[in-house]
Amino acid sequence: MGRCSNDAALLLEGNLRLTTKFFSEVAKNNNNDSFVMSPFSVLTPLAQLVLGSGGGTHNEILTAIGMPNDQSTISAFTELTTRLGSLEGTVLRLVNRIYVSKKFNLNKHYAAMTDQTLNSEIKSADFSQADKTATEINKWVEVQTNNRIKNLIDPKDLSKVVVLLVNSIYFQSTWQNQFSIDSTTSRDFHVTKNITVKVPMMRQTATFNFVRSDELKSTIIELPYVGNNSALYIILPNDVEGITQLQNALNDYSILEKALQNMQTDLIDVQIPRFTIETKINLKSVLRNLGVEKVFDPIESDLSKIVDEQSEQLYVGQATQKAFVEVNEKGTAAGAANGKSYRS
Repeated sequence: MGRCSNDAALLLEGNLRLTTKFFSEVAKNNNNDSFVMSPFSVLTPLAQLVLGSGGGTHNEILTAIGMPNDQSTISAFTELTTRLGSLEGTVLRLVNRIYVSKKFNLNKHYAAMTDQTLNSEIKSADFSQADKTATEINKWVEVQTNNRIKNLIDPKDLSKVVVLLVNSIYFQSTWQNQFSIDSTTSRDFHVTKNITVKVPMMRQTATFNFVRSDELKSTIIELPYVGNNSALYIILPNDVEGITQLQNALNDYSILEKALQNMQTDLIDVQIPRFTIETKINLKSVLRNLGVEKVFDPIESDLSKIVDEQSEQLYVGQATQKAFVEVNEKGTAAGAANGKSYRS
């Protein structure tokens, strides 16, 4: 992708930091079950909140995404949106919609900033007709994610909603070195030392970037996609029971950053499962644990820059993400959709 500007580099660093913290928080609530998450798709609605907030609310969100001010946020997202939309050999759709209650008017300055920076489409909505509005939103999300994410919005969650932010990301690409279907066989996958399951295991021998990290007690391998502008990184603990230790180590994002900078190339026999994972995540509880609290508080929230009329305090009532990932012999398809409702 070439060298990024300082603002974009800050955002990418903030995304890595958010990813490691996000992972640890989600892992706590999944009882060792498999899950998929998309921290990058959370960055966009958080940026929308930055541009529409003030005071302590504004400061908490800026800290969470690792940006110093609004102007840097605008500059970084403008650059990355352009870059990510032109990845060779990859389908990457990052789209946003802001639904505003017919009873309110979106602040024109806020609408212009989010449109120019985040390509956010503004739609008027009648939240009193919850079933109809939820159906419309859910159909739009389905289209954006190739029918993979359904029923993101529950009609009952639209009560007292003033503004609803909906964000969707969809990724699809093929491996630079595809796996042969004929090489996929049923093999053992060790969940723990005492639990082993049979899975369809893909296999190939080719040249890949990898690193053995003593600090993570893991091996990391990079599986590039066509065009060599994006890749899947797999982190494999040295010990079957090492996943918890790995989760704890990832709390310090700099350890992962350092490991990725020390990758080397070699001929490697790669064996990974063919799999599909879908997860629904309560972003509200995760973000609160990451220090983003005031925006969810009916009293302390300051979202005064979003709508013109505000007889009551505007705050985020709910925040949900649905995500999926499918990895097979040809490549990867992945997506996520986020819904954040503002209530008064």
